[in-house]
Formats: sequence, C-alpha cells, structure tokens
Amino acid sequence: LSLSNVFYSYTSNTVLRDRMLDYAEEKYEGQNVVVIADSIHVVARDSILSRFPDAKVAEVIEEEKNIGIDIEKFKMLLSDELENWVFVETDNFKLVASVSSILNSFQNTLLDIEQPEREKLKLRMFTTNKTSAFENDVISSTHLSNLSFTYPSVYRIPESSAFSRRYEKRFGSLPDRYAVRGFDITYDLLLKLAYKNNLME
Repeated sequence: LSLSNVFYSYTSNTVLRDRMLDYAEEKYEGQNVVVIADSIHVVARDSILSRFPDAKVAEVIEEEKNIGIDIEKFKMLLSDELENWVFVETDNFKLVASVSSILNSFQNTLLDIEQPEREKLKLRMFTTNKTSAFENDVISSTHLSNLSFTYPSVYRIPESSAFSRRYEKRFGSLPDRYAVRGFDITYDLLLKLAYKNNLME
C-alpha cells in the first residue's frame, strides 16, 4: 500500500536478503558456494550470484507432485578441499527436507572413498529468506543445527529485558515473537508521541 498514513513495521525480504549477503561476504574466505533455488526464487539466486560470481548452481527438478535435486550431480558441485556453503532458496518444505537430509548425510564424509587421504566434506547451509518451509514439522532441527543453518531474522529473544521478565512472571513463559513485536511497536509509538505530539511528523 502506498498511502501516506501506512507504515510497515516489518523489514522487507529485500533488505533481509541484502543483510544476509553482506554478512556472508564479510565472512567469505574462498569457500565453495553452491546455490539451490527453485523457479520461484530466481531473484534470490541472481542476488547470490552477483555477490559470489564463482558460485555453482544446482539444478532443481520440479515435477507436479515432487521436487528435489539429483544427488550425484549435486555431489560433483561440492569441494573436499574447501568448506561448502549451500544456499537454499525455496518456499517448498519438501525441497528443504530433502536438501537438509542430503547435506546432513554428506557432512564429515569423504567425497571419494577411494582416496581416504582427502579431506572430509565440510558443509554449512544458508538461506536469504527463512520462509515457513524451514519450520515445517518434517524438517529435522538436528539436521539444521548440524549444518550451522544461517538465515536473516528480525526477531531476537530479549531474555534479559524488563518486558520479558514481567511477561514471564505474568504468563509463565517467555514472550513469543508476536508479543515482542506488539510490545516493541506500541513502545515505539508511545516514545514518538512523547517526543512530538504528532505521529505523522
């Protein structure tokens, strides 16, 4: 909505993607970057490729009821000499489940078992937009943890804040992200009004 009295309280996906890629660029030390993106996430794929021109793109096989990657072709994109950074860009939980499971099975294994002197695979999983697909019940949180899954987020649990302590005392648990956002927005508006009694200004 492009109305003068509408303000967005949430960070746009574009800003989050840029911040994630800024972070990745800052930490980049020559890692092998691989992108797995479905047909809906071409913009995200291209954004990653613009920051990491040497990145490899894994083909996503999209059928009517199934979606996935060819494991053997994907394996050829990985490096046993460098840490592998795999960006997964999708809204499809089946693709997330499949890729995270494959990556987890590859983690710390030999790419070529006939050459045991080679380094074991090191993998890290990223996304520039953590959609609900990554929170589906079929996704193993252990797999994501093993892969040091990294994503942009506007939510941080404020465990030590006065609001969190009071919330926990009253309701018996720490506030969820909706309660935190509600508090933050309300508090922000009150501070703005206290500063200048004209919200639009």
